[in-house]
Amino acid sequence: MKNITFLLAALLSTSTFGANHHLGIKLGGAAINNDDTGDVGVAVQFEYAYQFHPNFSAEVGYATASGVTNAIVTGVLTDNTETFEYDATFAGLKANIAPMDFVNFYAMGGVSHSDLQRTLKPKSGGAETVEHHKGVNPYFGGGAELILLDTFSLSLDYRRFMFESSYYSDTILAGLNFRF
Repeated sequence: MKNITFLLAALLSTSTFGANHHLGIKLGGAAINNDDTGDVGVAVQFEYAYQFHPNFSAEVGYATASGVTNAIVTGVLTDNTETFEYDATFAGLKANIAPMDFVNFYAMGGVSHSDLQRTLKPKSGGAETVEHHKGVNPYFGGGAELILLDTFSLSLDYRRFMFESSYYSDTILAGLNFRF
């Protein structure tokens, strides 16, 4: 009981609720995988985080990946070109630890609402087939941030978005963050 009381007092202290907002834009690569394939493309992410405690933030954002194609493998083995792209809106928590004033390490996790689109294009005529896999699934990841000024930072992070039908995306993103 004493541990819970101490934790509640620390979380509800007045210094805890300092307004600390973060806007970020990130660019990188995404691999979309299931049990059979692994394809690579370009990913972009926009995010907003509110730091409600020195070590915790709530985050919301949007991630998208396109150009994820398996044309080499499927083009050689079959007459189809397989292309993936996705859109994901996410919300979660981020745990931060800053061992120095200019470095921040973090881990994040939460849920995302995503739409994974898989397109099969036949090389020699025929109809294009498009599949959508929509759902709410978890995501998790981690990263590091180099704080350049009080208002700007550079970050590098890894995220895994889970999708329907056993698909998932591993993304590595480099970003610029604005803090206010």
